[in-house]
Amino acid sequence: QVMNIFSNYSPEIRQISIDEAFIDLCGTEKLFGNPSETARKIKAEVKEKTGLTVSAGLAQNKYLAKIASGLSKPDGFFEIPPGTEEKFMLSLPLEKVWGIGSKTQAKLISYGLDTTEKIHSRSLALLQSILGKAGGAFLYDAVRGKEVETFSEAKSHSISAETTFPFDLTDRYAIETALLELSDTVMFRLLKQNQCSKTAALKIRYGDFSTITVQETCENDILSCEDLFERVKRLFT
Repeated sequence: QVMNIFSNYSPEIRQISIDEAFIDLCGTEKLFGNPSETARKIKAEVKEKTGLTVSAGLAQNKYLAKIASGLSKPDGFFEIPPGTEEKFMLSLPLEKVWGIGSKTQAKLISYGLDTTEKIHSRSLALLQSILGKAGGAFLYDAVRGKEVETFSEAKSHSISAETTFPFDLTDRYAIETALLELSDTVMFRLLKQNQCSKTAALKIRYGDFSTITVQETCENDILSCEDLFERVKRLFT
């Protein structure tokens, strides 16, 4: 229902998970007004028709829009005006740069690159010597506000989803609810890419960044979200 509302505002919708999508608003100004007005109209219509709040990010490319949408959750709107992309990226703390995981962040900090400004001042060759060809190129473009594929997407052959919580989850019901949401997203991505898998994996990261990963390969393919959820619950236990 939410995606149908999005499609009323643009023919170009790229859904990337159960509850997340990019909407291309280029050329819609005469129909709906300027893009920031349109984003607010979309938020209001979703709330009116479904009761759900959504966060929106508006920018010149998908990468920046993704970051912007995460800055004002759960019911916010953040716009990066045209021409301010590089300035915006240089104002971000390193942990807000989409595509930099905790291991990459720790590696950058070990080289003294603990801010986006310091990364911006380094050459492409240096960044590639630290993170490899793909990772270095990603970071070089990212801190300049250019459209990029995330480093994790570029190098990964698995289909995954993860969530960082503002506090430790200790209640079993809350944990299983989080696992169900992640299973939903992974299954959506698996089906959208027309892929199948016999292996499910679970990663748990604690507040001190210590990480545990477990996985299981069964004889049969994972057939549904419920199937994946049951396997992930077993792994968690």
